[in-house]
Amino acid sequence: MDAKTFKYSGHTIQTIQVYLYYRLVVACLLFVMFFMGVADNVLASHHKNIYQWTSLGYLGLVLLSLIISPSRTLYKKPRYLHFLLSTDIIAQFILIHASNGMESGLPFLLLISAAMTSMFLKRQFAFAYAATMSITLLVDTWLLHNGTNGLSKNIFSAGLLGLLLFAVTFALSYLTNKLQQQNTEAEQQSRRLRNLQETAQSIVTRMQTGILVIGHDKRIELMNSSAKQLFEMSESERTYHRYITDIPKLTPLLEHLQSLKENKNFTIISDSGNRKLRISNAYLNMGENEEQTIFYIEDYGNVLQHAQQLKLASLGRLTASIAHEIRNPLGALSHAAQLLNESEALPKAEQRMTEIILNNSARVNEIIENTLDLSRRKEPSPEQLNLATWLPHFINDNQAHNQGSIDLHVHSSQLLTKFDPTHLSQILSNLVDNGLRHSQIETGKAQVEIHANVMNNDEKAYIEVIDVGGGISEDKQNIIFEPFYTTEDKGSGLGLYISKELAEINNANLSYQRNNKQSCFRIDFSHYQRMR
Repeated sequence: MDAKTFKYSGHTIQTIQVYLYYRLVVACLLFVMFFMGVADNVLASHHKNIYQWTSLGYLGLVLLSLIISPSRTLYKKPRYLHFLLSTDIIAQFILIHASNGMESGLPFLLLISAAMTSMFLKRQFAFAYAATMSITLLVDTWLLHNGTNGLSKNIFSAGLLGLLLFAVTFALSYLTNKLQQQNTEAEQQSRRLRNLQETAQSIVTRMQTGILVIGHDKRIELMNSSAKQLFEMSESERTYHRYITDIPKLTPLLEHLQSLKENKNFTIISDSGNRKLRISNAYLNMGENEEQTIFYIEDYGNVLQHAQQLKLASLGRLTASIAHEIRNPLGALSHAAQLLNESEALPKAEQRMTEIILNNSARVNEIIENTLDLSRRKEPSPEQLNLATWLPHFINDNQAHNQGSIDLHVHSSQLLTKFDPTHLSQILSNLVDNGLRHSQIETGKAQVEIHANVMNNDEKAYIEVIDVGGGISEDKQNIIFEPFYTTEDKGSGLGLYISKELAEINNANLSYQRNNKQSCFRIDFSHYQRMR
């Protein structure tokens, strides 16, 4: 390419625009000074007609170039720059010739043209323009004087001006090359910093730990989506408030700011909605009036859950061995009860007793099976799923062996998540079966609704399973996910516990809530590009 690469920057494009207005000023002065009779002895002293029409045509071309207002893409084209510079040089040489060459002083305008060629074009083209102008100036000086007594003086002046053109070209080419290198390095550095900033922002936004940065004036400098979700903030609180004092859920943190300055490892436990949060901090002193406090927010329930998992892991091996040993005598009891129940001589009262033994044996066997499933549970194998296409297949498979109506409402075509599909199928099957059963009991019609959508601004998907059953009382909602808790005589009390466990090992959260007097179980998925 002919043109310098650095000219594509906004700063150099502005320089080209300034040059366009400089051309207009010069063209107007040369034209107006001639027609007003200013400097008659200098301008057009050799040939008035040539000067008159050249200055008029040059002014017209300059005005036309401004009226057209070329786009920035045209500024980047070397041919456009060559056209501008060539037009100026040719017009100036004609006006110089019409004004008797070196004696008019107009040749010094060529210095500006030489400077522009050095700034806008490659070095070899800039020196080619300087050589062309120097040779043309010498030839024009010789033609104008042709043997007169002042030839030597004018030739010397033209030669000196030619050397000056080369000096200007060399100096500005060197400077512009240096500026080009500095501009390129600055752009590369800026690009690296921008990429680092975007990477850091992406990590902060998508990490599971909540991040809250508060300035010295209590202004919220940064809050990622995990922090907003952990504090259970409403949409208005997420969007419009900029100070910590504007959000009641965050104001308790102000009580600890003074303590944070004295103890950088201060840790507090704070209740927020249905969650218990663990909040630690880092205090940054960035100079006068530049202090910042960074809060790290974690779901303390996950910490407790991890402790519980460690305890259950040790108990799991014990319960698995106990469950295995219980199955043999349980099988014998069940078989004996079946044989007794088949006896025709058995009285009805004893038959009822054998039915009780069989029913409770089946229930105990189900508990043992679920306990063994827990002890044998494997690590998840997550896959990237689009729930918009995965859910319809799940509904078809589920309705094939279920009596009831499942209404699916998918509110987005991009419901991406990272989850083990086997675990997700097990969770939804349990929730759907429970919903159909409770709807049948409450209304006489087995029916559930499944809604799938993404949360605002953070691309995290969620699924809601809604039924019209009686729901769960508020005093029981905190224990429904505990193992062996059940509201049914024949239930094992492990279905919801297993579902919540499967959700958590896939970095999701299963919760219960009431929506418009309807019972709703909600699965909140992590970001499909989660870091862990």
